[in-house]
Parts: sequence; structure tokens; C-alpha cells
Amino acid sequence: MIKKDLLYIFIKKIENRKLLTNFIKNIFDYENFHDYNYLFRIIKNDSQIIIDIYDNVSDNRFNRYIFNYGRSNYDIHIIKEGNVFVTYINVLRIGESDNKLYKLAYLFKLDKNKISEYANTFLDKEFVDILDEIIKK
Repeated sequence: MIKKDLLYIFIKKIENRKLLTNFIKNIFDYENFHDYNYLFRIIKNDSQIIIDIYDNVSDNRFNRYIFNYGRSNYDIHIIKEGNVFVTYINVLRIGESDNKLYKLAYLFKLDKNKISEYANTFLDKEFVDILDEIIKK
């Protein structure tokens, strides 16, 4: 399984198990965030996972996060395109960080045998269990 696919499958399983709100609150640093005040979309293409979050609780109501698995000359690049804040993360170039979003990207850069150990440093157990389930397939 390609690591990009692993990230996509992980987030889709979180969504299917109705754990998405908790995941977004923790990883994307949202406050006062509930099931009813956001829209979420995830898209996968050849070299990227794109996550869109549209909410009515944050200052930046429209956010796009692009996890890039292709070649680029940046680690992290944040820009404003229209009314959308876009965070580009080059998974292949990113290093360790204190930021949970960047930790998530770094997690999917690691070898499969190290993913679970690293995930335990910043993810809730229910998310680590999902990762373990995916990795063991």
C-alpha cells in the first residue's frame, strides 16, 4: 500500500466511524467545534491528498490542506487564495515538529513499522487503533 493511500484510508475510516469531529479538533486545532458546524471533504489524486474544511467557528472559515507526495521545493507553504487559506505540506520533505498537523504529515512519511510508535506520541488511542488495523492488512 502506498503511503498516500494509507493517509486517505486512515481519514476515511475515521470519517466512517463518526470520529471526524474529534480528529479535526485535535489535529487542525479548532475550538468550539461540533458535528453540526462544518463541512468536510477529502479528495485523492495521483500525488496529493486534499482536505477541505468549511466551518462557521474559526476566523479562517475556508481552509484547504494539501498533503503533497510529489516533488516540490517547499516543506510547508501557506497562502491565501481568494477567501481560502491553503496549507501545502510536502510529506516527503517535512521533518518532525510540535504542530500536530505537521506531525500527521510526518507520520505518513515513516516506514510502516514505525508509524504506530510515532502515532502514540500525539494521537488518541482510538486513532492509533485504526492505524494499526490498516497497517496489519
